[in-house]
Amino acid sequence: MESPILLKGTCEAKAEFATRIFSKLKALPAMNKRVMGGACKPQTDRMVSFMTDSFGFHAVPGTFVPGVRKFELSESPDKAEPDTQYTFCDRAKHSHKPAPHAKSKFVMTAEEIRKWQSTFRVFFAEDMYEGEAGKDMLMKSLRGQSAAGAEAYRMKFAARISMNPVLCTFDAEVIPRAVNDRVLERIVLVSMSGVDFAGREHDVDDIRTFIANWRDVYVPWVWRHRLPTVVPSLLVWCFSSFHVDRHGEKPIVFNGRDFAPIRNHPRPIVKAKELVETLMKMARIRLRALDALGVKVRVWMNVG
Repeated sequence: MESPILLKGTCEAKAEFATRIFSKLKALPAMNKRVMGGACKPQTDRMVSFMTDSFGFHAVPGTFVPGVRKFELSESPDKAEPDTQYTFCDRAKHSHKPAPHAKSKFVMTAEEIRKWQSTFRVFFAEDMYEGEAGKDMLMKSLRGQSAAGAEAYRMKFAARISMNPVLCTFDAEVIPRAVNDRVLERIVLVSMSGVDFAGREHDVDDIRTFIANWRDVYVPWVWRHRLPTVVPSLLVWCFSSFHVDRHGEKPIVFNGRDFAPIRNHPRPIVKAKELVETLMKMARIRLRALDALGVKVRVWMNVG
């Protein structure tokens, strides 16, 4: 197997090591990734059952952030005895309990969970969070309370990282693990940052920063008088369903989340140089965080 272009210029030993890794990855059996497509209801139910049985998981009114419903744990691992064991596996039908003949089980203790949680770190760009006010904003964002616009944009320059063992593969098969298995716990998860052009309110600054002609692409507030006026009830419905900026400095938002594109709008003009420089800065933060923690093998996931 030829070494990928990213290995050019590295020492021979590193190239040989990487080649062995890629060879082993290519030899793995193919996954049925369609299992995790769509709603993934069986897999979601399995996780809910595990959380309910192990930690007293239950839903409560409200959301942590828009689209993420709140929940509470009545039996936190923080208060459990260190050797308390938790088993993630297929669940019995009509029960939250583990299936008697589950073929694979991921077993962990309360002490191990607390150890993994204690590895949480945040690396951030100092020019994005300057002084005490910047640190306060960062702490607010880490609680899931970042406001749409500037606060949400700055969080793209903060890498959250922790030891994060994976309970199952991407085809939803449970990974077998015994207590004190040090191999399967050596997985570090880093938050993914990037620029989002999907057109959602939370990422409005991505649009305003990198699309030069965004006012020609999305419906701005200054067009509010062009909204339908033939049917008065429809007009009322429109205003109750749009979150708007009365100064015209951001697009009109439909149903609390999505921007409304102008029909037959011109092609968006992307500020390519600024975009590349920004993505490079985001990548450097994540890579330097991994360097600081001694992570030697990086796997970059692109989803979307």
